[in-house]
Amino acid sequence: MASFVKDLFSVGLSKGGVIIFTLLSHVIIARKLGPEANGVIAALNVYPALFITFGSLGISQATTYFVGQKRYPLEDIKKAIAQIWVLSALFSVLCCYYLIVNFSNSGDETILVYLAILPVPFSLFVTYNSGIFLGKNNIAFYNKLNWIPAFLTLLSNALLILGLQFAIEGALISSFVGYFFMFVALLYINGFFKELNFKVNFKLIKAMLSLGITYAIALLVINLNYKMDVILLDKLSNNFELGIYSKGASLMEYLWQIPMLLSTIIFARSAVAKDGRAFSMKVILL
Repeated sequence: MASFVKDLFSVGLSKGGVIIFTLLSHVIIARKLGPEANGVIAALNVYPALFITFGSLGISQATTYFVGQKRYPLEDIKKAIAQIWVLSALFSVLCCYYLIVNFSNSGDETILVYLAILPVPFSLFVTYNSGIFLGKNNIAFYNKLNWIPAFLTLLSNALLILGLQFAIEGALISSFVGYFFMFVALLYINGFFKELNFKVNFKLIKAMLSLGITYAIALLVINLNYKMDVILLDKLSNNFELGIYSKGASLMEYLWQIPMLLSTIIFARSAVAKDGRAFSMKVILL
């Protein structure tokens, strides 16, 4: 019980930090750039956000399970993650580019489109890696994967938008900085340089995808409830109104962080549980 409370407090601080850092970033962007520029940013980011969700393919959850159950060697799991990431990142980037250019009213400026999709592969890489630390019940480092990108994004927004007077480009670059930093750090921490090769373990990759894809589809459907209105407003309204709406909607989405306090810990511990039924009964009591 003591360790559970400790992990709950740790995750609570991490989620609280994410909320505070992200809120401050939104305040900077909203106050400095105004509703119309915020509408452009919302329109450019809606498709990357969806593909960051679906492109994750539930690999983080599948990784947590396989690492916790120790069904495959950790090095094989890392290799499978690296190979899945290369293909999913390429697919997600191409789809985002096509959708923004052809379906968004803000897809006319090529440089903005490139900046909008730039965080996608690095965000996916961080998400895939998070499953390794959850599977090991290394909650402390898992928390860092959440709050460090948000903190670096805040610093980047303060520097680029407040300090250097960048506009939309500054906000889009800032959303890339945090994930790129974690991407570089994880390449060394998890040793992915040596794991990326052409020897494919199809059995493991199939097992990970079959376990995670259902979760990914469910999460995509949930996110569409929040993103479809932005897509419709992008087509049927204007950037000013979209900017006002998107800021209000993004604030309400932080409510997701509340149930995530418990779900993160429960999922990590369920992966290493020897008796699944007994653990389920503990969750029911909780």
